[in-house]
Amino acid sequence: MVNTQSSRAAALSAAVFYGLLFSSTTVHCQDATKPKLALTRSYPIQQAPIKAFNNLVAADRARALALGRHQGQTPTEEYYGEEEEPECDEDEEFVRVASGEVAEGTTANLRNAVSFAVAADSVGTDGTDVEIRNDITGYLISIGVGEPAQTFPRLLIDTGSAVTWVNNSVKYIPTSTSVNTGNLVGVNYGIGTFRGDAYTDTVTLIGTDGDDLVAKNQGIGIETSSTTFDGLDGILALAPKLQTFMSLKNPQGDYVDQLTPTVTDTLFEQGEIPENVVALSLIPRVSSADNTGLVTFGGVEPSQFNGPIQWFPKAEGDPIKYYWGFDITSVKLDIRDDVESNSYRSLSLLPAPAQGITDSASTLVGLSAPTFQAYFNAINNAELLEGGTNFLIFPKTEVERLGNMTFTIGGQDFLFPPAAQVFPTEIAAAILGAGFANSGLALSVFSNTLFLGDDSFTLGMYFLERYYSVYDTTNSRIGFATTEYTFEDTFHDSASARRTKRAHREHEKKHEWIDGKNRLGSLKARSPFRVESD
Repeated sequence: MVNTQSSRAAALSAAVFYGLLFSSTTVHCQDATKPKLALTRSYPIQQAPIKAFNNLVAADRARALALGRHQGQTPTEEYYGEEEEPECDEDEEFVRVASGEVAEGTTANLRNAVSFAVAADSVGTDGTDVEIRNDITGYLISIGVGEPAQTFPRLLIDTGSAVTWVNNSVKYIPTSTSVNTGNLVGVNYGIGTFRGDAYTDTVTLIGTDGDDLVAKNQGIGIETSSTTFDGLDGILALAPKLQTFMSLKNPQGDYVDQLTPTVTDTLFEQGEIPENVVALSLIPRVSSADNTGLVTFGGVEPSQFNGPIQWFPKAEGDPIKYYWGFDITSVKLDIRDDVESNSYRSLSLLPAPAQGITDSASTLVGLSAPTFQAYFNAINNAELLEGGTNFLIFPKTEVERLGNMTFTIGGQDFLFPPAAQVFPTEIAAAILGAGFANSGLALSVFSNTLFLGDDSFTLGMYFLERYYSVYDTTNSRIGFATTEYTFEDTFHDSASARRTKRAHREHEKKHEWIDGKNRLGSLKARSPFRVESD
């Protein structure tokens, strides 16, 4: 589904995320100049030995894979000795926290924030990686269509829709493999529409290791008309193929009773990938240079996450079954009464269980109507930006009051730190205009624009950038795993302060602001923060 609108507070620490998985006795890194990782000598439910856990974020992935095989063992004093303290690991920098400033009332809520019951290697690692690019409002992928392949460099990656189509900015040229089925195809998105002719053709994805993926006789749409897709070549759709129901019509205008396999389905059915799985690695963006991501077809890429994959079932029932949907039973926000306070109170933002979807093509994170209102009410001087954009803005000082949000999805808790709840200033200025950079305001990533009803959630791009996400069609489940970016402070840190560790970023291409200009233009035109130079 496409939606282009779509504090250093101590609680953004992994001490909340990690330390509270243990009980009370806490030890800290010996070097006080390095970030402190809260650990204890006692053990939690379903937890590996502390030593293995402490190595979870280390470069050697094998130790993380071993984690699931050591469930139930009890850490004891012998790991560190009576007087010994653990050393600080440079790779643990993302768990930054000032010791002792953990949000009050959080322990009970977060004790099971990460369940280690599922081994990280429950999905294979033999998939094929394909590079994707962040253009501020979405992630783009380049594909080839036909033989010889015609390149379409700017398709939007969309876990919220199931019809792949091309022929917008780059015009489609039929080849020997192109077959017009005679049917028509169309999709109505949350924002925007697509209409076209239904074809089958060869689709090629270029792997980062030179191992290309080829889906033959793939059903695609060739666009004849569309709205809100300026600057794009189309969509690479990754939602369940069930969503293609009633997307086809014959020339007489009657619906065709047929489902169209997605590109992932076809790759699996033709033996191009070992599992019917697709995984997304998205990177929170600080500046125009931070634009690389990764999509893996047929498995997971272990280098892209540092915690075990937490699985939850894909939700069924109408209309959620057509999406990568889930049940959500709780949303809580830790918040301080003022920036000087060291204590947090926990607010419940969800009055009743609800459902939601993941949607990589939605820029913002859609909260249910009551959750959005409760969040809005908790923040001083918050307001919705006029002009129909549904952007939430508030003073930057309010960011310092925010603690973690906790989303309980499929029975598992996932933390959303304060820095994740607002756009980096440079990105906010790119969206709303240069004048926003010096406005003293912060732009929230949350929206109250929803497409499945007021009680639904849409975990868009800015949520998925904080978690590695896996979509397993065979087992009808979704998985999230923490990454080095889950707790990164993208709000306070400048681009120069970011330390990049991911291997595939060696191949990143310098992003030009023009990439997102067309899609941002309509938003910026309505913004009171635009200036003449925008």
